[in-house]
Amino acid sequence: MTYDTETDRTAKADPLLQDALQQATEDEKLRVLVSLRPESTRASKADVPSPDQFDDRVSYRQAIIQHQQTQQGQSLEKAIGELRSLSLDVQGGAISPVVVVTGAAKDIARALDLPDVAHASLDREINVEQPKKQSKKSSGKSKKKAKPQSQRVTK
Repeated sequence: MTYDTETDRTAKADPLLQDALQQATEDEKLRVLVSLRPESTRASKADVPSPDQFDDRVSYRQAIIQHQQTQQGQSLEKAIGELRSLSLDVQGGAISPVVVVTGAAKDIARALDLPDVAHASLDREINVEQPKKQSKKSSGKSKKKAKPQSQRVTK
């Protein structure tokens, strides 16, 4: 597939995705993580739940989470709709503005032209390394017990 690297796409796509798009056939399926930058929707202060409306903190917290999810969903709805109009399968977007998009390479490339798409990365396995445990000798800290200090009590 010919992938035009002279457009905004270069700034939006990570190098691995750029390579994949250049080497893929037009109909080859790719899976991409897409970070959306939708039009911001600011809720008025009247829309935000107030702590006074709830009996406890747990209920208030749940209401705030629900409110944020609703606001997030509304603001991402247009962007997700545009991705789906390109025949792309879109998963996510309920909690985070990052969605998983699966579809033909040609449609992924077209998605990079959408104004609400901020960045895209080729989906790949990520290795997470466990932190190394420090040995007692290399920690640099001495494990000496503190000597008890005597206290004098005067009357």
